[in-house]
Amino acid sequence: MFIPSNKNQSTLSAAFHETGHVLIHEVFGWSYTDAYVNEAGKEGVRYTYSDPREESPVLDKLIYACICLAGSIAEDKFDRPNIKRKELGVSLIDGGLDQESDISKYYSLKFPPELFEEIIDATIDIILDNWEAVSKIATTLEKEGHLTNEDVKKLLNEADLTENKSIYMDRLEQIQKIIDTGSL
Repeated sequence: MFIPSNKNQSTLSAAFHETGHVLIHEVFGWSYTDAYVNEAGKEGVRYTYSDPREESPVLDKLIYACICLAGSIAEDKFDRPNIKRKELGVSLIDGGLDQESDISKYYSLKFPPELFEEIIDATIDIILDNWEAVSKIATTLEKEGHLTNEDVKKLLNEADLTENKSIYMDRLEQIQKIIDTGSL
């Protein structure tokens, strides 16, 4: 599978977008093959798993939701460094609602609309907590045009990402409990 970016943007802005997706893959240990950006406007992250289906575990869907939202959050933070937290992710709307857009993939998960704020807030925390790693990966991706998952791992201090993984996982498990119990 492939998560494409479908906006006209600078290659560095696109690199930050793709790095947002990559970071969530790295934090939660989800496999991906590579990420790339180029001047022709082709950019994306290739991954080897199937998009979650209705019968997929809720936690898998929540991690995938974070993957979908993270690109726009990282892009917004890069494009507007002084952006207010509540405005992070606004570029999701620019992606349109075609079948391949990040926001359409998020909506396909069919989470209750009331949980969007919780899910995007959890994703924002992951991106902002790891902003130094996001910046390092994105600038390298823009320069190189292509990074494999092994290249990304070499750039990262893996201990930094795994240090907070349990906090992020606990947060998603709390959202899962809300979904499971229907207590919205």
